[in-house]
Amino acid sequence: MVAECRFLEDRFGTRLIALRFDQGIVSVAAPPRMIEDALAVAAEHFAFCPDNIRQGHGAIREYAE
Repeated sequence: MVAECRFLEDRFGTRLIALRFDQGIVSVAAPPRMIEDALAVAAEHFAFCPDNIRQGHGAIREYAE
């Protein structure tokens, strides 16, 4: 989890601002601007933690938007 947070920090300027028992909350300084880039990040999130999509948004595209 730490490696993923560091990876996202390098790419998007994310900062972990809260950590709960079941989620981490981050601020994002430079989110992806193009839907293609957002879809790629959403796919990475799905690979890392599929619950983000399965229990929340239902589809990777919806999550990316």
